[in-house]
Amino acid sequence: MDEVNSHPGIPCDADGIPIFFVLPPSIKARYDEKMRRCEARWRATSDPAFVSEALRLTGWHRQPPAPWVVEAACGPIAARRTKKHTTRAYNAAVRLRRYEAVRAARAGGLTWEEAYKCASEVLEQTPARGKWPSMKASYETVTRDLKQGRFAARYGIPKTLRADPTT
Repeated sequence: MDEVNSHPGIPCDADGIPIFFVLPPSIKARYDEKMRRCEARWRATSDPAFVSEALRLTGWHRQPPAPWVVEAACGPIAARRTKKHTTRAYNAAVRLRRYEAVRAARAGGLTWEEAYKCASEVLEQTPARGKWPSMKASYETVTRDLKQGRFAARYGIPKTLRADPTT
């Protein structure tokens, strides 16, 4: 898709790249005032409608969301993450790690059976540990998902908020 045509109504720089973040001063002042009102009302009431309004404003004005909007939106979203979501992501990460270990062993010139056994040994002290039939099953599942174009949907591991962002 042509980069210029993918963002209609947005001015472009000299290279044809859309300029998203530079608002004319008069529009910027009105935008900032609306965002201040949303933040003040959200802080006073905790009403998520003000967060929703702020998100719509950022989209309409092609602005990055303010930190308070990100925090206010991510809290309820994180609270909706269930054990099912966590388990799915964990199991996908285990299958992917096993697939990678088998693939690395095969790249080293091992036969399929040797590669499965090698992967089992390499992963023995990790959460992805398992016997060689598990390595084979995981390898086959990931390979099938790759061939069927489901890799991104099945093996995308979400970045979740940690208590200490430096870890």
